Amino acid sequence: MLRIEKRLPNGGGGLNALEQAVIAASVARRRRSDLEKRMEELRLKSHTRQATWRRQNPEKYLAHVTVQRALASGELVKGRCDICGNPSVDAHHTDYAQPLKVRWLCRQHHVRLHATGCEGDLFPVRN
Repeated sequence: MLRIEKRLPNGGGGLNALEQAVIAASVARRRRSDLEKRMEELRLKSHTRQATWRRQNPEKYLAHVTVQRALASGELVKGRCDICGNPSVDAHHTDYAQPLKVRWLCRQHHVRLHATGCEGDLFPVRN
């Protein structure tokens, strides 16, 4: 029987550089995948007030994230408070189904609006 030996560029002992790189990439992918799974488990098990709110209010959370991304991309620009003109504002959603349709309110007016629950009477929209 004729024996054929495979000669590797590194002298025949062990794996060549390409094979080592492939194995290293595979191990890294597996570690990354395991880490991502573990992080997801931790996220799902998180019992912080914020995490609980996000799980209970996915539509609101998605609207908030949409506004953050639009602000970061320049698609949406912060204005001043609709009531007092304060430049430090929060985005207030009147309809979470339209996440980019927001009303800019300072913290004081935003909190007061949510505390009363009567947006139309408390702060009429200025034109």
